[in-house]
Formats: sequence, C-alpha cells, structure tokens
Amino acid sequence: MKYSNYIIYTVIILSACNLAHDLDDFEPQYVTSSEVVVTDQQSAEVVLTGVYSGFTQKSFQPSPYPYIATVQARLGLTGKEGFFPDEDMKLFDVNNPSIESSTLQTRLYSGPYNQINAANWLLQGLESVPDEEFDPVSRKKEMIAEARAIRAINHFYLLRLFGQFYDVSSAYGIVLRESPSIGNASSPRASVAEVYTSIHEDLDYAISNAPDLIEKWYINKTFAKALQAKVYLYQGNYSEAATLANEIISAGNPDFALSPTYAEIFDSTTDNIFRTPEVLFCIWTDGSNVDTGIGNFWYLDTVLSSDYISLLETGTITLSSNGQTLTLAGTDRVTETIGTDLFGLGVTPHGKFDLSFLGLYSTYYHFRMSEVYLIHAEAAARANGSSVPAEALVSLNAVRARAGAVPNDGSDGFQEYPASITYDEFLEAVRLEKLIELGGENGEDYFDLVRYDYADGGFSSGWAASNAKATMTNPSRFIMPIPQAFVDVSNGVVEQNPEY
Repeated sequence: MKYSNYIIYTVIILSACNLAHDLDDFEPQYVTSSEVVVTDQQSAEVVLTGVYSGFTQKSFQPSPYPYIATVQARLGLTGKEGFFPDEDMKLFDVNNPSIESSTLQTRLYSGPYNQINAANWLLQGLESVPDEEFDPVSRKKEMIAEARAIRAINHFYLLRLFGQFYDVSSAYGIVLRESPSIGNASSPRASVAEVYTSIHEDLDYAISNAPDLIEKWYINKTFAKALQAKVYLYQGNYSEAATLANEIISAGNPDFALSPTYAEIFDSTTDNIFRTPEVLFCIWTDGSNVDTGIGNFWYLDTVLSSDYISLLETGTITLSSNGQTLTLAGTDRVTETIGTDLFGLGVTPHGKFDLSFLGLYSTYYHFRMSEVYLIHAEAAARANGSSVPAEALVSLNAVRARAGAVPNDGSDGFQEYPASITYDEFLEAVRLEKLIELGGENGEDYFDLVRYDYADGGFSSGWAASNAKATMTNPSRFIMPIPQAFVDVSNGVVEQNPEY
C-alpha cells in the first residue's frame, strides 16, 4: 500500500483540534467512536494511514512537524534566527521559553496528543474486528504494534520537551493517554517513571509484533528496538540501552546498516532517500509536499548558527592521553550540512536541508543507523563506569570512519579515536560526534546537553550544559513550560512545570 494513496481519507477521519478544549483531551471531529470507521482490514488500514499522517505538517493540524526540529535546534547549538524572526524562537535561543500559549508552542504540545488520540481510536476499533478478518491473520497484531509505537514516539517526544525526563524519580512527567479521549475532562500528569513504563510497554509490543519492514516510512521492529534503546539511554539505564543497540548492530541486517557514505543519505534528487539502509524510520513525501521535511522551515525562522558552522569547518578535539588534535567533522559532513552559503545565512538548498519546493525530496529523520552506533558507544561506556570498553570505541569509530576518518597512526587530522582516549574525553567525543552527525535533525544535541549535565549526580555537579552553551544555566528552563492555556482550561488539574 502506498502512503500517498490514502491521504484523502485523513480529512474524513481526523481533523484539527478545537482550541477551546484541553488539547490532551482531543476528540476527533466526524468520529463518534472508532467502530464507525474500523469495521474490517481495509477500513483499519485507512485509519492507520490517517494516524501516520500526524507526522506530516500539511495533513494533520496543528502538527509539530517539522517545526519541532528548528525549535530544538534553537534550544541547543545548531540553530539561530533566520529570514523571519519569531519572538518565541528568540526566547528559545537564550533558553528562556515563554509560558504564553503561542501558536508554535500549541503545535508542539497539542500536535503529539492529537496523533496519540488518533492511534488510541484505531486501537479501540481493532478490538472489535475478529482476527480472521485480516489476511494474513498476523496483520492485526502488526497494526496494533504500529499504532502503539506511534503512541510511544509521541509520549517520548512530549516527555523530553515538557517533562523532567532526566529524573526517573520526578513527579513532573506528562499527561498519559492510553485510551481515546472524549469530552473536556482533564487528567493529572503522570510521574516520569510511569511515562517510561508506558512507553516501554508499547515498544515491547512493537518489537515483538511490528512488521520486519514494509517501507522505511512505516513502523518496523528494528526502529522500535532502536527507540527502546534511546529511551533507556535517556532514563540512565545504560546496560539495557547498550544491549539493545548492540543487538541491532550485530544483527547484520542489510536493510538497517550504515550507508557507505554520508553524502548518499541525503541524496534528495531521488526517492531512494527514503530507502537507504541508514534510515530506520522517516517520513514519506512525494517530492511536492512543501511542508514536510527538515529542510523547509530552516529557511524561514531558523538557519544554522555560526558556532555550529565553525565547529563543522574547523572544530577539533585534543586528547590528553597522546597530545593528538583530531579534526571533528570531515569533508562529507561539512559539505552535506553547509553546502554553499545562502545570502550569508549559513544554510543552502543542499544535503540534509534541501528545499522540497525546488522539486527535491525532503524528509524528517526519526532515527538513523548512525544514532544506534552512537547510543551504543555512550551507553556501553557509561555502563562500564570509568574506562572505555573496546566495543564502545569500535561503535564510535564506525560512524567516524564512514565520514572519512582514517585509522589512527598517532598524528593529527581526521583520524579514528585511539584506544588511549580517556573516559571523559570519550564521552565528550560521543557528544560532539552526535552534534555533527545528527545536527538539525531531531534535537539530539540539545537533549544530550541536558542529559550530560544531569548524568554526573544532578545539575549541581560534574559537567555543565553551560560549558557548551552559556545561556543554559537554569535547569528549570531545560524543559519547556506547558502552554498556560492548557493548564488554565484544566482548572489546575494539569500542573505547570516548576518555576514557570
């Protein structure tokens, strides 16, 4: 089945949220219950495609995509003000988000809940359809797995933006939605631990029951396992994160592997961009959907920061163990990220930031294989605790070698990291490699700053995010406020984040 064939049905099944309601309690218009539209396999497939459409900006309002990429870039290190300044985005630059319910923050908060609710309606509808209605019978479990994984993705994205995701003992999680929401009743926030438990339960089911692979723009088992590893990393459960990431790497599945070159991942002249082995899960577009993909809104409100460009072009890391000064980015990653400057703003229609309205393909990368390697590298090292295990170094160097680094001979330049690298240097190298490798895609550089700051015993000790970004001094501003309108409409049932 083709994703684009069913977009028209989305208009019938799903709609934008009524902003007068509490947006975690979104009730789809035109749908009184899921049984109305989910009666057999064909109708279920149509509704599932509507659920997937929540990942696109045009067909599911108010979607957070692809704005979420630029917001996270501005909170972190990769983005700065673009052609059309936005006052809320300026506050993200200095890590002091507004409590007011702006259109942008409404998208970031309500959009994921819309998609969660759509998934929940599908899950409820599937309960009443007999297994024998599906061909093959296993397809019903696959669809349940896809819907549950989509729910997990959105709960996770909400938690890391609006909840204290870094502290599993915190009461400040998010509102969990595990069944369809109707009416205006509000629910209190779940604890961080409760949110993680829900996410893991959904991903456990997806790992067991999702399709092996349909297309890269559909949920698959490998992506579910990768997301599970990432969630464990954010929790601080490093042993589990390392184990799952290593399982993916060791499987040797040619459908999920590092692409031979960095450049081919972002070859936007062909729809092979969606099928490269590098991609675990991304968003499909047909080359004419101008509102989808990370390349689009960078030319409006956000462009690459001068600091990030400088890191790509001239950044180095010096190792105390042997005095080497190693180049960070490598030619391919510089070229595919920066290209030729556009009007002095640092971003061009090239590589990962291609503009789809120029007839090029563009996508939103939820997960790439290089991130699996980098998760394994960090998690294996942190699980070890004080030294760098060989397997962690191998994973980090695999990503670096793919970008063109040569085996280490002790001299300076774009080389692999040596076995003599210290534990602290290794963790910093992982952070910088992720910043360069995944910059501008899904916010990892920002959340890494928060995680690294908290990992050494809390925000008051160890490595500080302000070491990398001077405005990241107040941990209460490391997460965004819930837009105040949603707190107000809940009559205080939904509690605002501390110090907002």
